[in-house]
Formats: sequence, C-alpha cells, structure tokens
Amino acid sequence: MFYYTHEISGEEYLITRYSVEHDLDNNSYDVFLFANEDNAEVQIEHEEFIKYEEVEKYLNDLWTFTHNNILDNCGEFVDIN
Repeated sequence: MFYYTHEISGEEYLITRYSVEHDLDNNSYDVFLFANEDNAEVQIEHEEFIKYEEVEKYLNDLWTFTHNNILDNCGEFVDIN
C-alpha cells in the first residue's frame, strides 16, 4: 500500500492497483495508477514512457517507496523480503 499525491490537485490517494500497457505501434508504455473513491475504482494517474527503461525505473522507484513505507509503518509486523 502506498499513497500518491496528485501534482495538480494536491489530493492524496491510497493506490489500490497499477497496470502497465505496451503500445506496439508507438513502442511506448503507459502506466496507470488506480485508487478507490466512493466505493469505486478510479484511474487517478497516467504516465506515458517511450522506452522500457523509463517504465522499469518508475516501477523500481515505486517499489522502493512502497518497501520503505511498509518497513517504516509496520516493519515489526511484516517481513517483505
């Protein structure tokens, strides 16, 4: 679980799911972040990357943030290694 703060609105969301889609025509990747709002899952962010390395870096940064957040907030209860 991790929180995402929207750049424009400043609203904070608890991310429930993300997906990565590959567009074969453009050789680009789209990353979508989803959160629950009013008991419905909504897309809150969409990033487009041209190269896979950018997607991999984005997801690695996302995992690093999530990993550290879990350890900081409930590390004594959870072993994520």
